[in-house]
Amino acid sequence: MKLILHFDVNKTIMMADPVNKKAPDYVFQCSLAENPKYSHVWKEGQAPTPYYDYLNQKFPNDKDARKKALEGFVEHCKEMKHPHFEEIRDRYESAHKACTEHPLKLTPAFYNLLSWLHRMPFEFKILIRTFGIDLPEVEEELKKETKLALSPQTKFENGVYKQNTTEVSFSLRELPVVYAIWMLRDSLELVQDHFDYWETNQKKSSHGKQFPLKHKDAEEVSIFFDDNIEKGDGPKNIIAPFDVTTGKYLDVAEVLATGEAYIVDPLEVVEDPDYFIKKIRNTADLALERSLQEVRNSMIPQFRGSFQNRASEEEANVKKPHTLGM
Repeated sequence: MKLILHFDVNKTIMMADPVNKKAPDYVFQCSLAENPKYSHVWKEGQAPTPYYDYLNQKFPNDKDARKKALEGFVEHCKEMKHPHFEEIRDRYESAHKACTEHPLKLTPAFYNLLSWLHRMPFEFKILIRTFGIDLPEVEEELKKETKLALSPQTKFENGVYKQNTTEVSFSLRELPVVYAIWMLRDSLELVQDHFDYWETNQKKSSHGKQFPLKHKDAEEVSIFFDDNIEKGDGPKNIIAPFDVTTGKYLDVAEVLATGEAYIVDPLEVVEDPDYFIKKIRNTADLALERSLQEVRNSMIPQFRGSFQNRASEEEANVKKPHTLGM
């Protein structure tokens, strides 16, 4: 078996966003503000809602106002006498402390995963994917802290995959070639995705981070981790799952259901050093359940046929006339 893991950088394996100048503390406050568990009536007469959604409604066109309000989310919960304030404060302070005590930029959960993968009996491939400008510092840290073989950086640009002097367009016909190239290269690869291409194409999934995979395959299992994946199955999304076996794009909702993609919660990544390991195990459990279901489905007709044959034989025996031996 081979495990192919795709990781976004910001708010997935690194708790900062240099492009938008978001420090870890801000990331944690955002994560708490987005959590439906902490919904509240932020304005009299309105229904309970996550603070993040409330701010989007209040400041639909003012990004700076939203950012400033989010920076003070924990304190605002205190002022509003939020029923979960103590839990919110404790989770924020715990994450802040964990980040402060960890000297590296990439999270302990990511390094724990690398250690775990080295102990497992299967092959693995890791692709670090980003729309941002953080690949150089990620590369520098990985070279210093790990012994993984690192392939030269590649990129998607205006719908074209570029590897050194080779260019492969990610059309439906050629994405399987990109997948094959990745499988032949070293175990760790950095891929620069193209934000402007995605944005100018209305942020459609098909123009986002290309995710070629063998859908529901038991031998080559692909998983994409990204905090910005959307739950819905609409046309807009940040990843573009593409089944190299059928040559067709998949709905993001489908790969979320099969455990081939996960919407990452930054706060949970910091809180749980085994976050990524648990997600991979969950994917394995889902695959096992699918296999068992396929076995059940294949056996039902056999049992039904056997039962019907036996019933017919018994019926024939009942109708057969009995004769007394002389």
